[in-house]
Amino acid sequence: MKYFVLLLLILIPFISWADSPLEVRLATEVQLVPIYMSQIKGDGKELQIPYLKKIDQVLRFDLNQNGSTVTLPVTQEREKGKSDLDVYFVIESRITGKNLKITIYDISLLKEYTIDGVELVGTLSRDRQLIHELADTLHEELFGVRGIASTRIIFTDKDKTTGEVYVVDYDGANQLQLTNQNALCVTPSFIPPRLGLRGKDYFYVCYKTGQPKIFHATLDGGNGQRVTQLRGNQLMPQLSPQRNKLVFVSDAAGNPDIFLYKFNPQTGIVGKPRQIYAVPFATQASPVFNPSGTKIALVSNKDGRAKIYIMDIPKEGETLKDIHPQLLIKQNRSCTAPSWSPDGTKIAYTSKVDGTRQVWVCDLVTGIDKQVTRGAGHKENATWAPNSLHLAYNDAHNVYMINLHQLKPVQLTRGTSEKKFPSWEQR
Repeated sequence: MKYFVLLLLILIPFISWADSPLEVRLATEVQLVPIYMSQIKGDGKELQIPYLKKIDQVLRFDLNQNGSTVTLPVTQEREKGKSDLDVYFVIESRITGKNLKITIYDISLLKEYTIDGVELVGTLSRDRQLIHELADTLHEELFGVRGIASTRIIFTDKDKTTGEVYVVDYDGANQLQLTNQNALCVTPSFIPPRLGLRGKDYFYVCYKTGQPKIFHATLDGGNGQRVTQLRGNQLMPQLSPQRNKLVFVSDAAGNPDIFLYKFNPQTGIVGKPRQIYAVPFATQASPVFNPSGTKIALVSNKDGRAKIYIMDIPKEGETLKDIHPQLLIKQNRSCTAPSWSPDGTKIAYTSKVDGTRQVWVCDLVTGIDKQVTRGAGHKENATWAPNSLHLAYNDAHNVYMINLHQLKPVQLTRGTSEKKFPSWEQR
C-alpha cells in the first residue's frame, strides 16, 4: 500500500485534466512604476526594420513582466511630448549597425543614464538572450536589484509513456530538449551554481531501469550519469544552496523516507546516506532546503493527510526519535510540493480548494497564507525565480509564469503533451 501511495504522489501531476481558462488573482495588487519606451530606432544598414520590431517586442515584454515596471503604449502624441508624460522614466533605444545604445531619462531627478556597447549578432535566438541581459541591467540601474529575464527554466515533457527534460528561456522562447532517455524522466532540479556563475548542472529522476534513479546532467545536453548506486527507488533530489548536501526520498530502508548525502560538486556524493526522517507506514516526499541549508521543508502523510512540515537538519549521531518536525500549514488540507523562496521569507506550495489543486504562498514572517491561483484545472509544482517574486508552475499540460505583483499568468509552453515539474535557474 505504501508503494502505491508513493507512486500516486509522484505521478499525480501526469494525470490529464480537461483544459480550462486559467485565472490568477491576489488580494492586493502592487502599483507598478510607469515608464515610457520609444520604439527602437535604427539605421537599417545591417538590421532591417522588421527585425528591429522583434527586438523591441522582446525588451518591451521584459519591462512589462519584471514585476516592477509597466510600459505605456507608444503613440504619436507621447512621442512628441515625452518630457510631459506622467511617468518616472523615459527609455530611448537606437541601433547603429548592430550596436544597441539605451538612454534612460529620470524625469523626476532630471538625470540621464546610458547603456552602450550591446553588440547584436542578427540571429534572433541569440539576440533575445542579449536583450534579456540588457533588461536585467536596466532593472538593476533603476531599482538596484538585477532582473530575472536572462534566467532559464527546466521541466519535463511527457508524451504517452516517455518524458524528457527540456530547457526554456524565462519568456518561453528557445525551447530545447536536453535528454534522450526514451524513458520517463521527472522532477528535474537545477543545481545551485557557484557565486557569480550561471547554473548549468541539474538533477533529474529517470525510470530507465524500471525503478526511479537520480541522474546528474548539464545544459550542454545529453543524458546524465547515475548519482548513487543505492538499491530501490530514489526520488525528488535537491541540493543545498551551499552545494554540500543532497537530500532525496528513498525506500532503501523499506519505506519512502528522507535521506541525506554529503556532497562534493566536483566528485559527487560523499560516503553513505543518512536517513534523517522516517515514520513507519507513512510516506515522506518533496524535501527542499531553506537558503542557509540548515532546514528542510517536506511532505508527510503521517497524520493521515499530506501536510507540510519544517525540520532542522539533524546532527551526526542524532536518532530519528529525537527529530520532531513542525507543522507549517494548518488551515489548508492536502498540502504538497513545497518550494522555499531564495530570500527565505516564503514557501510556495499546492493545496486543494474545493477539490482543485491551487498554488499558495505562506509568508514565514507574518504567518499568512495567500492563494495565488484560482479557477478550474489543477495548478501545482511551483518554483521560485531568483528574485523571490516570480513563480513558475504547471497545469495539466503547460508551464506558466506569474509574479506576486501582477495578476495575469504568462503561458510559457504550448501543446497538449504534459509539461510538468518546472525548476527555475538560481544565481
